[in-house]
Amino acid sequence: MIFAINFKFEPIYLIYPVILFGIFIGVRLFLNTIKKKTTLELQDLLYRKGQLFLYLELLNNKRLRIAFSKDELKLLKLEGLLALGSDEEVEKLINELDNTKLKKRYKLDFLNKRFTYFVEKNNKKEAKKTYEDLNFLLEKNKHEEAKKILKEAKRILDVYINRDTSLINTLLVEAKETENQVVKGITYYRVAKLYYFSKDNKNAKEYLKEAKPLVVGTYYERIISEALKDLKILEVK
Repeated sequence: MIFAINFKFEPIYLIYPVILFGIFIGVRLFLNTIKKKTTLELQDLLYRKGQLFLYLELLNNKRLRIAFSKDELKLLKLEGLLALGSDEEVEKLINELDNTKLKKRYKLDFLNKRFTYFVEKNNKKEAKKTYEDLNFLLEKNKHEEAKKILKEAKRILDVYINRDTSLINTLLVEAKETENQVVKGITYYRVAKLYYFSKDNKNAKEYLKEAKPLVVGTYYERIISEALKDLKILEVK
């Protein structure tokens, strides 16, 4: 027995895929807007207001899972724990992320945070290992941004781990030439560290004062304020 299907094609059927695609794009744009807004609010809590516990508490809000992936939330949590200075929890999460297969963009973010942590802890072995991992991740990337990341990582390694005081004049030239005020402030902060390592506390304090107004609202603002009260902070941060 043959069944005849009475189907009449209507042009309106062509509209359905377009409508579905439009809905998909609309949802993606909406979620991206939420993500950007939420990220800015979280950064404000973490760095400007210093409400670290509230920041970490908000990351447990299930609604964030709508806009952020599981790995993104872990990286945001790591950022909060780093600011809080909770070493045991930081290293536990680092170990967890070490054993997680991350997408390349998340891997780069993680390695940057991992590198920052072990540099601050003056853990030469792990800092150099992370630098090598960054090199491996980016060495085949020909984009200018990748080169800048590796150059910056090498500079951090030389200042914080190798404590290469011969870089002072180079850094002062770079600070003078850059138009980015935050970058200028961070560079002055590094100059202050190197002067401190040279046992020149006068110049160390002078360049901390130069750096402070340039890094308002960033991670460095609080560190510089602490260092101006006690230069020994430069030994570890």
